Amino acid sequence: MTDFCSETVAKLGSSWPVIGWGLFGCWFLGPFFTSTLAGQYTLMGVFGSLLAVWWLVDVVDQQVAVWEILVGLVMVAIGFLSRGLVLSIAAWVIYWTRVRE
Repeated sequence: MTDFCSETVAKLGSSWPVIGWGLFGCWFLGPFFTSTLAGQYTLMGVFGSLLAVWWLVDVVDQQVAVWEILVGLVMVAIGFLSRGLVLSIAAWVIYWTRVRE
């Protein structure tokens, strides 16, 4: 799996971070552009799933420590609770500013 992740990131080169930020932006802002609750959940589910796959590939490629992965998972999980979205956003920002090289 490590080879697949490294090859994927290497092939996409400088567009890899742009894809990650694009998925994050669509996951976060997408629901504001739909008028139905079902549409909001659909957009968040689709882009959230794609973002999770992107994040998994990036974490494997970056060889992130297990404890950092666990802390991030807890923050994202709390983010799914009522009024917890801020922790999901914080997990993403901390990943980019502290963990990712």
